[in-house]
Amino acid sequence: MNFEFTLGVGLRRSRREASRTPVGAPGAGGRAKALTGTVTKESAEAAYGLAAASAMRTALSLTNAMIAGPHVKFEVISPEEAVGHIVGDFNRRGARITDVRPIEGGQKVVTGNVPLSRMFGYATVVRSLTSGRGTYTLESFDYQPVPESELKQRFGDSLGESRVPRLGRNPGIRGARPSDAVP
Repeated sequence: MNFEFTLGVGLRRSRREASRTPVGAPGAGGRAKALTGTVTKESAEAAYGLAAASAMRTALSLTNAMIAGPHVKFEVISPEEAVGHIVGDFNRRGARITDVRPIEGGQKVVTGNVPLSRMFGYATVVRSLTSGRGTYTLESFDYQPVPESELKQRFGDSLGESRVPRLGRNPGIRGARPSDAVP
């Protein structure tokens, strides 16, 4: 029996399942390493996979995981008289404005970053606010924590619930034995 392979499969599967809890987003980062294990006559390969999955679920439940959302850099070129409306709209969208500077032709450039989820439909808004004379660009920037209020709005009360079946007794991270895992 190839127990190292089975442990690896169990760890990867449980990480994939548990990291998709509660909102369906994949997990990022982290490592797992089996420190000890014993083989007996009664040992079954599947039991080692279940024990590894149980240990991984326990470890993930003890982490301080967060949900991060994509942020984008923006640059808006606007007529000077519309800059106040542009800045106000970005403030409403939760943006961080980093610079407002004048350029030739009586226009200004507004730059900053904003959550990507709040930029859908912005092309229509910028045309409306600038009477069709403004342009904008977006560029991938960073992943930042999604605020708790937005998580509750998106996912409701299901945020704290786990879709991964509960195991029997909590075996702990180091003390997991194949017999502790309950399917």
